[in-house]
Amino acid sequence: MSNKEPSLLLRISKITIGILLAILGVLRRILLAILALIVIVLHICYPKIQKELEFTMAVTGGAAVVYAAYYAAKAFHQNAIQQKLHRSFQAITPLNNIDQASIRILVEKEIKPKNISPEQLYEKITSDHNLLTAVTTLLGLFEDISIGIQKGYYDEETLFLSISFIVPWYFEGLRPYIDEERKNYCSDLFSEGEKLSIAWKANKSMVTGKKFESLR
Repeated sequence: MSNKEPSLLLRISKITIGILLAILGVLRRILLAILALIVIVLHICYPKIQKELEFTMAVTGGAAVVYAAYYAAKAFHQNAIQQKLHRSFQAITPLNNIDQASIRILVEKEIKPKNISPEQLYEKITSDHNLLTAVTTLLGLFEDISIGIQKGYYDEETLFLSISFIVPWYFEGLRPYIDEERKNYCSDLFSEGEKLSIAWKANKSMVTGKKFESLR
């Protein structure tokens, strides 16, 4: 996972967008005020074209309403994007609180080299409360992230850039434990996390199926 400060980047991005939107709003009001002043002057100086000016004012007023609606929609859209990014960064915050070291050692020293059978692995994890908590919390987090992406709550591209290696590495490493859990409890246990792992292992978006290679 990246060592950058996503919350700082997010705050800078929000400030920049907020300043730009504020400037655009001020410029819009200035232009409308200048246009209104020009029309008033023309209305006084050229009484013969009053009807044309009234028509122009009506059209201008309608255009202003349309622009204001567009501006509001654009601002709402930008805010929605920022909120989605914020939720995405929040989603991976729990990774810092999970004891990944013990899981990584287990995967590298015993699971990957196949020094332990699935049954022995299952017993090893379930008999160690701290290890069991770390494993189930990690797999549960992958489930939540996967569901959040599918529902459009999280930004998949942002999460892929941050944890695209972690998800398939841990999921595949812990597969013997997952298979035993499925035998004992539920056949589709951790299935949402599995969808995410398969897609990201192939550098593809889980939602669109498109390649993510250009993002690396």
